[in-house]
Amino acid sequence: IKEVYNNFKYVMDPHGAVGYLGWKKYQEENKDCTGVIFETAHPSKFYDVVEETLNIKVEIPAGLADLENKKKDAVLLSKEYQDFKSLLLSRN
Repeated sequence: IKEVYNNFKYVMDPHGAVGYLGWKKYQEENKDCTGVIFETAHPSKFYDVVEETLNIKVEIPAGLADLENKKKDAVLLSKEYQDFKSLLLSRN
């Protein structure tokens, strides 16, 4: 996270940082390759880690901030595919 921020002024999330490290390791043996790292979350999802690592304030986008006030809807479900399928089919 810190290396990317210092070199490119881009704030990564921890998932993206793991992808970046994996890419750097791969590139050690494949120097002629070009890579793309996809982020899987906004850095504000992990604001505590990102803020501590970079010593900056992470801004939370309005769309994400609005989610904080929404009711969580969770369903306890087994790991069986059929149970998952039945749940999906039972909802309109």
